[in-house]
Amino acid sequence: MRDEDLWFPGFKSSCVTTAVITAFHKAGIPWGSFKQLRHFGACYLINHGIPLEVIQRLMHHKNIKTTQIYARVNRDNLVAAMSVFDTKLAQGVVQ
Repeated sequence: MRDEDLWFPGFKSSCVTTAVITAFHKAGIPWGSFKQLRHFGACYLINHGIPLEVIQRLMHHKNIKTTQIYARVNRDNLVAAMSVFDTKLAQGVVQ
């Protein structure tokens, strides 16, 4: 893997994992981990419209199905999607 493909180029993953766990503990979140930070990052990107294929590449998932695990839609996005129907119904577009 090339350095420019890594989230933390030039660092060993064990060092990053230890630093993230330490930061979570200092913040009073003893259950925090690097895996959960990655999960949060992937969910955040998905909820801000980044395509799954891009996130797959960032996360270094070999299979898109692994990335799809993070594709839970948040409530705000569900409400926004449903409001499209409300708007179209009000305009008489949807029958």
